[in-house]
Amino acid sequence: MPDQFVVQSSALPSSTRLVAFHGTEGISKLYRFELYLVMTNDVGHGFDMAAAVGQPLTLSLQRSDSENSGDSPFVRSGVLGSIELINDFEGRCVFRATLVPRLALLTMAFHSRIFTEKAIPEIIQAVLQKGGVTDCTLQLQGAYVAEEHVCQYRESDYAFITRWMEREGIYYYFEHGEGGETLVLTDDESVHQPYGGKPVRYYPQPGGANTAKDSVYAFTCRHEAVPSAVRLKDHNYANPAVPVTGQAVVSPNGFGEVSLFGARFFSAGDGARLARIKAESLAATGVVYQVMGNAATLLPGFTFELDEHPRAAFNTKYLAIEAEHWCSQTPDMPELREFVSWSENYRIEAKAIPATVQFRAPQVTAWPRIYGTEPAVVDGAAVSEYAQIDTHGRYRIKFHFDESDLTGGKASTWVRMLQPHGGGIEGFHFPLRAGTEVMCAFEGGDPDRPAVVGVAPNALTPSPVTSGNNTRNVIQTGGRNRLEIEDQAGQERITLSTPHANTYIRMGAPNAGSTYEVKTNGHAFTWIGGSSENIVGGNRTAITAGISESIVGGFALSMVGGYSGSFVAGYAQNVILGYRDTRILGNESTNVYGNRKTRIKGTRKTTIGGDSTTLLMSNRELTVRGYSDLTIFGKRDTHIRGHDKGVFDNGRETTVFVQNKTTINGKNETRVTGTRKTEIVGLDTSDFRAGRKTTVHAVGSFTDITGQSVTKIKGGSRTTVRGWRKSTVVGPASSTVTGLYKTDIGTRVERIHGTKTERIDGLAYKRAPLEVKQLSMSELKTKGFNAKAQIYRISSQLDLLQSELHIVK
Repeated sequence: MPDQFVVQSSALPSSTRLVAFHGTEGISKLYRFELYLVMTNDVGHGFDMAAAVGQPLTLSLQRSDSENSGDSPFVRSGVLGSIELINDFEGRCVFRATLVPRLALLTMAFHSRIFTEKAIPEIIQAVLQKGGVTDCTLQLQGAYVAEEHVCQYRESDYAFITRWMEREGIYYYFEHGEGGETLVLTDDESVHQPYGGKPVRYYPQPGGANTAKDSVYAFTCRHEAVPSAVRLKDHNYANPAVPVTGQAVVSPNGFGEVSLFGARFFSAGDGARLARIKAESLAATGVVYQVMGNAATLLPGFTFELDEHPRAAFNTKYLAIEAEHWCSQTPDMPELREFVSWSENYRIEAKAIPATVQFRAPQVTAWPRIYGTEPAVVDGAAVSEYAQIDTHGRYRIKFHFDESDLTGGKASTWVRMLQPHGGGIEGFHFPLRAGTEVMCAFEGGDPDRPAVVGVAPNALTPSPVTSGNNTRNVIQTGGRNRLEIEDQAGQERITLSTPHANTYIRMGAPNAGSTYEVKTNGHAFTWIGGSSENIVGGNRTAITAGISESIVGGFALSMVGGYSGSFVAGYAQNVILGYRDTRILGNESTNVYGNRKTRIKGTRKTTIGGDSTTLLMSNRELTVRGYSDLTIFGKRDTHIRGHDKGVFDNGRETTVFVQNKTTINGKNETRVTGTRKTEIVGLDTSDFRAGRKTTVHAVGSFTDITGQSVTKIKGGSRTTVRGWRKSTVVGPASSTVTGLYKTDIGTRVERIHGTKTERIDGLAYKRAPLEVKQLSMSELKTKGFNAKAQIYRISSQLDLLQSELHIVK
């Protein structure tokens, strides 16, 4: 009887006979068939097993025309995964070979690489193509968005794509033909098609016999406990206030809840989708049907319909999810007994679920974990000397383990960098430039969730602290802004510096003799919003080469316990918007070698507890546009060696409570264009050593003395009145002339209400250039006089030794 099952491969001799096989297969599982092959010694001894590995091979069921009922033949195609010689005696060589799909070869390829901005189906196709699996069909119904960052880490290509397919709800099965296998990827139960043209007949036989062709003799049902629900939770740091969760029901009669955190999703919609996929994978095995028989048409990934089962509900459509096959075509071969324990010509045991149940592969493939750190370098899209970060301060990086050719900021997603401090408005961040080597940790160990945890120096980006300066603590930026803390004993120092304008602050151990030094070659500006106190225990020197301005908006206080000096080589300006109080407990000396101008728009008050001396080497001009009040409680000396001129446009009032002394060694000229009033409460003494001249150009001169007035003239005295003059003495009036007293009078009228006494110890000379005649009463009244008048007629040459003039107005 010819063999029913045969193998075909260009890598095997044509006389090779298949004597037995055992195989397993399933949805989202790599099928594996162990084939027992026999060759004669003359062929087997020359067979090159190494060359056969990896070559295509097809296992098929051969039927005669009379047996062909229209069903699709049993065909399994793939490649030889292995071959070994297990027996060689009595003229025959027995080999054991394995038939696997080409997809199985991806289990041998291990890689670590990054995929960015690609959807999962795209990534799977790329890995398959690179692994040589070109015959692949994608029958996906779901929508898949691009993933920012997907990492394959120290795992086989097969494990990498399998774990992602399990997560996304994608599963695979195979379609077989004489030309090879086709990998089918799908995510929906509607894709599955029936395999074979007729239903599978249920035909139990006594004693478990398996003689009826294309039938099953056992069909059982198993229910398993499943969880009630799935709840997923994650965290989206881009929007931390919004909860990111997803949940789905597994079974209303389930037990317990599967709650997982960190399922790598960042929106509620994605969370609901992943929860549904997880729930469907758990529910898929809640009800499983076990099938045993010889129906070779039960192929995982395809549907079949059961017929003639006594339980009518079982006569429905199913999806085959797993199958195990046994075949022995030479049960009496003694050299196989050690390896082949079965004797059936063909037997199959399969597992199936209702075709209406959505199958999902169980999520069993391990997700790689990184519990240490991995090195990387900061990457960027542009050639720039500055950090290339996004609006969240994140970086693009390139891992050292990444085999991909992605560059230019495309080798990773945006990656956060852990900082030693942060908060709502707080933060600590020194931006990293491209090429900086960093160490990355991974959230939950997930390779797809990296975070920069630190910087690692290398030969290209060395540490600022080495064995040459190991006593220093240094922070330095790429622009060489630098904070250096020196801890060497006796040399403790802190330096904060920037190369711009050679600016630095240095404090600590002396450097050039200073324990505190601030320097800049550029412009300096200091703004103090509150109070500021500067205490200088020793000397202080301030040198301003250009303009110096000091603006005080409020109160300003400067206290100097010792010497205080300020040297300005150029222009200096102080602006005080508010109150200023300057107190000098000792002496003060101000030397102005050029011009000085003081402008006070408000009130000015100067209080001097001791003497005050003002020395002007040249002219002085004082202009007071408003009110001016000068009060001197003690002695005041004004010494003017040159010319002194006072102009009073709107009156002048001087009050001296004790004593007023004015000494003028040179010329003194006082010009009053308006009214002048002098009020002396006490004694008024005027000493004219070189003569005195008073000229009144107005209508008259009025002198009002309420007390006593004494005028002593040791030399000559001359009074010239060119116009009209009136003197009024309310009380006694006394004039004493020890020398010559001479009066030239044009017209003079004296009004004395009391007694006037003149004492002339010497000669008194009064000259009237015009003749004075006696006036009548009517003439006196006409001129404004109403009194008895006695007038002496004198000539211009008459010396008057005694005269009385009594005129009552």
